[in-house]
Order: sequence, then C-alpha cells, then structure tokens
Amino acid sequence: IEPVPRLGWFVVAELPEREAFAQIRQLRNVTVLTVLGLLVVVGLLGYVLGQLIIRPLERLTNGAAQVAGGNLDVDLRAVGGGELGYLVDVFNDMVGRLRDNRAKLEQLATTDALTGLYNRRHLMVILARETLRARRHEARFAILMMDVDHFKRYNDTCGHPAGDSVLVRLSVVLEHSARQGVDVTARYGGEEFVIVLPETPIDEALRVAERIRSATESEFSGPDELHPVTVSLGVAAYPSDGETPEALIASADAA
Repeated sequence: IEPVPRLGWFVVAELPEREAFAQIRQLRNVTVLTVLGLLVVVGLLGYVLGQLIIRPLERLTNGAAQVAGGNLDVDLRAVGGGELGYLVDVFNDMVGRLRDNRAKLEQLATTDALTGLYNRRHLMVILARETLRARRHEARFAILMMDVDHFKRYNDTCGHPAGDSVLVRLSVVLEHSARQGVDVTARYGGEEFVIVLPETPIDEALRVAERIRSATESEFSGPDELHPVTVSLGVAAYPSDGETPEALIASADAA
C-alpha cells in the first residue's frame, strides 16, 4: 500500500505469493547449496589430509611403540616426499640399524670371537635343551670333547699367534667333520672343544672322534708346520655316562 499525496487515496498492488518470495527462496537454495558444497570440500580436504599426514603419523606412532616394546621387525611403508616421508625413511633406517646391532650382539653373546664356533655359555644352553628333549622322548645323544695335546708348550715354543691359528684351523676341521644342521660345535674354553651329536649312539660317536683325529693329523702333517699338533678326544653318551650337561661334560673330559 502506498499513499497518493493531496488526494487522500492509497494504491494497493497485489502479487502472487510464489512470485513475491521467489528471490528469497532462490537465495535460500543458493545458501544451502553453498554450505553443502563447502562441507563436501572440507570433508574431502580432511580425508586427503588424513591420508597424507594423520594416518602416516599414526603408523609412525604405532611403529615407535612396537620398537619400544622390543619388536624390531617393523618396516613402515614409504609415504612419498616431504618432511613426513623423510621422517619415515629416517625411522626405517634407525630400526634397520637397531636390527643389525641386535643381530651382532646376539652373535657376540653366542659365538666365540676367535673361532666363530658357539661359546661355552651357549653350549650349556644347547646341552640343557638336548638333555630335556632326550629325557622327554627317551632318546639318546652323545657329546665329544677334544683337547689339543701340550698346547701350552706349543704356545711357548711357537708363540700365541701361532696357537690362535691352530685353534682356528681346528675349528674348521670340526665343522667339516660334523653333520651340517644337526651337530653343534662349540669352543668350551682354551684349547678345548665340544661337539653335541643328537640321536647318535656311542659307537657312532667314536667313529666321529676317530674321523676328527685323522683329519687333524692330515691338517697338520705338512712340511711347513712349525710343531707337531695332535689332539685327544673323549666321548660320553646320554644317559649311560650322565644325565645332566655337567655330568656328560665331566665324563667326556675324563675319557
């Protein structure tokens, strides 16, 4: 309604409701579509950022937790370039170094530094395990102890480096005389060596001992040898010569 000046009249214009509110509805629809579009764009951005940043960070966190728990078999998947990719590469490299160092430490803990054979500590663990297995299954096994004859005299005559060389060569003889993947060869201490022969009767163990003695004689029979090298060997069988690792070693040593 609009007043007409000086006449006292009023003018009334009538419009259909649909036409009167058309622009408002159009503005409402545009607003709703704009908001929905923004929500979709924000959701897509969040998903992409989650794939690129959040999930790799979660994997990195989980990997660090596993490493802290002692699991060094973690190997995170590469996530491309950027700082996050560099961080994953550094993490994988760090875990790889820890894995290598652990393997080296395990090797140092179980092997003899000079000969590369198992050391005495690991030998006793293997013997205890073999004794339990034999007792549980009523099986038998034998051990063989080898001692270099007059080794102190050899060291005094030829020097300790030559003595170390003898021990290394003897370790090779023992490994070649043992059954690969079955027998266990170890340096018990000094010039003493032990071979664990699973599922082996005493007569077969004696044949192995003679084979080692003969191979040692051949190894040190060349014209360039500084001094004669011979070995003594003793054999003990479970359970006739002992039912514990200590008893078996004592019997083999006495033999």
